[in-house]
Amino acid sequence: MGITDFKRIADRYAGAAVSLAEEQKESGHLKSDCIDLLASLEKSEELQDFINAQGIGREQAVAVAAEISKKGKYAPIMQNLLSILAQNGRLNVLPHVLRAIMDLYSGEGDEIVAEVVSASTLTAKQTEGLQKSLGKSFGKNVQIVSRVDESVIGGVSIKIGSVMIDDTVKNKLNRLSQKMLDKKVA
Repeated sequence: MGITDFKRIADRYAGAAVSLAEEQKESGHLKSDCIDLLASLEKSEELQDFINAQGIGREQAVAVAAEISKKGKYAPIMQNLLSILAQNGRLNVLPHVLRAIMDLYSGEGDEIVAEVVSASTLTAKQTEGLQKSLGKSFGKNVQIVSRVDESVIGGVSIKIGSVMIDDTVKNKLNRLSQKMLDKKVA
């Protein structure tokens, strides 16, 4: 399954979840559950392995989804979303669905979510500094969802809705390499 397939599927589930949350006036719960579950996915390799595992029976997937919901104390909308993804054999798209939900809510109200990727775990002070800086820039309260990707080497990549700021060492090296190749070809 390609990235566009994941996005298409994720967008469909996200749209349904957001519509239901708005209809039931539960958008706040859905947003906070998404932030919490994204953080849990980042921290737990076991959870990542499970949602990406092949050949897991639907019955087992539904049982584990129910356990995740129970441990996370998630609102009924998130519980139902996890259950439906498990029943349909789509738990592997869960991170994409959560990000699609956050994208749908991005820019709405007085709070936005920034997805931050760094080479190592951000300290509380760094997270607070990013929240303040981004809050000033965007004029809204910023909720940080961070994840670690050692391949970025250093620096951070920040995604807020459709805005992407990539100040990673990996990106800088890629740009430098491209410039060198362009000069060599010329």
